[in-house]
Amino acid sequence: MATIRDVAKRAGVSTATVSHVLNGTRFVSDETRLAVTEAIHALSYHPSAIARSLSLRRTYTIGMVASHTTSVFFGEMSRGVIDAISPQGYKLLLCSTEDDPVLVEEYLRILLGRTVDGFLTAAVSQNATTLRLLATANVPVVFVDLTFAGMLGPFVGVDNTGGMHLAVSHLVRHGHRRIGLLAGPADMSSMHERFTGYRRALDDHGIPFDELLVRFCNLTVAAGCAAAVDLLRDMPLPAALIGNDNNMLLGIMRALAELRLRCPDDVAVLGFDEHPWASVMTPPITVVRQPSYEIGRVAGVMLIKMLAGEPVDVACTRLQPELIVRESCGEGRS
Repeated sequence: MATIRDVAKRAGVSTATVSHVLNGTRFVSDETRLAVTEAIHALSYHPSAIARSLSLRRTYTIGMVASHTTSVFFGEMSRGVIDAISPQGYKLLLCSTEDDPVLVEEYLRILLGRTVDGFLTAAVSQNATTLRLLATANVPVVFVDLTFAGMLGPFVGVDNTGGMHLAVSHLVRHGHRRIGLLAGPADMSSMHERFTGYRRALDDHGIPFDELLVRFCNLTVAAGCAAAVDLLRDMPLPAALIGNDNNMLLGIMRALAELRLRCPDDVAVLGFDEHPWASVMTPPITVVRQPSYEIGRVAGVMLIKMLAGEPVDVACTRLQPELIVRESCGEGRS
């Protein structure tokens, strides 16, 4: 395997010059740069990442901690991050915590042990140990998707409150006033913000809030189905039902099938967040689409700026969601 000394010898320069060409740390003439580049290609030389990180005091690695990396939302967000950081030479280490606070701390320790240059996190809670780890890491941190008291860096996410207001207003325009909500966990910031948007929209449209039309539950299809069945067995039926995320939406559709109810003839359905299957279901589901790719891209750009020592002017960036109208809301009945 070729070494930096082999490259220097073939190009007729010092090892320091080869290092400057590789790392861009000092001016090198075009002629010398060409000679070094040709030698690298001829010898199939691959620089040591460890040696490079030691010389530059950077690993060119960014760690990202997310709750469910298999979801479409986090998959798109990760792609946005990668597209933002790759042109700057950075790679992404992605960890999935499955909403387990023990795994959050474990992955943070692993990433710190690998001396990542910065963090993107969508899975950090108010746990004191977690906050202490981030505070002592001495690396830039950007939070995405979820907020909490005591955050130590800027935040990028979606306008959950406004997105839910869009959803409720769309249903009201179609004649629905008895609108139910599968709200997800009450202690998760994104779910709480959507619940706030739901109540605000009802109030803006002069519809009294009815707590019997709301169910809080875990973000699983099974929990969503059980909550929807419980809600739909009450009489009178809700005219419409909103799922606060994709699993809640699937739970609703499963519950409708179990109870032999039709969408939208018996109950209109609307989901918060897009998924490829939403457009091919019967009927195609109207959703509020989150700009997940753009959330990741904006967060990645923000972190690159912080790594370059540039100021970040906005502490909280909220991107706007989009209502995708399909066929699941019908013409409604009050």
